[in-house]
Amino acid sequence: MLDILSWIASHGPETARKRVKKLHEMVNKDKNKLFRKFLKFEIKNYHIPIQKSVEAEFPNSASVQYLQSEGYDTTKHIDSSTVQAVLVGILKKFDQDLVFDAQMSSHLKLESLVLAAATLRDSMFLTKWMEHSQGIQASTETLLVEKASQFCRNVNKVYQYVCIIDLIRYVQRKEPIKIEWVYARDMNLGNLNTLCYQFEHLELESALTIALRIVRQFNLTELTSARLVECFQRMKPFRSAGNPSRNRYVNTYVHAELKLIVFLLQRTPQRSQDQEIEHRPIGCSKRSCLYCTFWIEELQEIFKPTVHRFMYYTAGSHGSPYATCARVGPFKEDPNGLCSNKVEERLKGLGDQQVRALLNYEKGHTKKKSEDHASASDGESSEASKRFLQS
Repeated sequence: MLDILSWIASHGPETARKRVKKLHEMVNKDKNKLFRKFLKFEIKNYHIPIQKSVEAEFPNSASVQYLQSEGYDTTKHIDSSTVQAVLVGILKKFDQDLVFDAQMSSHLKLESLVLAAATLRDSMFLTKWMEHSQGIQASTETLLVEKASQFCRNVNKVYQYVCIIDLIRYVQRKEPIKIEWVYARDMNLGNLNTLCYQFEHLELESALTIALRIVRQFNLTELTSARLVECFQRMKPFRSAGNPSRNRYVNTYVHAELKLIVFLLQRTPQRSQDQEIEHRPIGCSKRSCLYCTFWIEELQEIFKPTVHRFMYYTAGSHGSPYATCARVGPFKEDPNGLCSNKVEERLKGLGDQQVRALLNYEKGHTKKKSEDHASASDGESSEASKRFLQS
């Protein structure tokens, strides 16, 4: 059984800390604090014509919780000065150094910051400002717009990580999770759930329909089903009330492991605790995705004491044609060799000259280990790369 909570306790805060650090740098450490001053200037000049309800100005459900925690009365309408005070208060939160206490859960450590990030992310201020800024041509302001776009992406990441942590903790409390082989056809999703090798770009409503179908076909308890649906909705928010005509898209590949968790949640109770389980592959890729990081590192740790030590090789990112898969448990095939073969198959579509150039580049170049693309195990990935290059 995977002890998800222990993994979250040791890895979750550090992973989220990196995202928080990026936010901190974006807001507080840019040259001459130009971006910070500019954003504050935009906030102070943001006016709403009449008083609005909290939901109209801050559509995210987390906003109510955040505003209440900051002492605001969410039952009353708000005016421009109140909105400005809320937004400036959020920026101050990103400006603080965060101290993580090992005795606290990772979710509680980041809860206040994440609620603030969610409130800012879906605020009418940020939505309107980003739409307006798209027409800016001046070089200085263009640079600020780029910084604002990066800032928005980092806010989304912080919010995403803690939502995922919350979901995993909930699932683990409900049922013990064991590892099984999951095929797309087993989930009756066809090409919409390819897990390892393909990428789908679907409208948001299509993704939610898939989530609802998964929940219903598994005959989960009503409470569990409702909670899972809620988690899907939180992670992939609907169109904002302020701009209902705007299309929202979701990358189904990024959170394929969420479908695995739901599937395993349904399958596990059918097995005895002592019954032997056949270990089969699980798709893994981008290191910045908490799910992928979770599966790779947790499974690696589980199989460390055994003669069938879990080995893996990761490459590429979620939209990349070179994304690979990982395999778990006792089996005859070499997992690193298997993944290398899959990468080689992807390369066959390229011209021979391009392939040779790529392989020569790999032989003579040491890639920078970034958070997004670093392999979970340098030693094993290195061996896998050698086998691939020698084949």
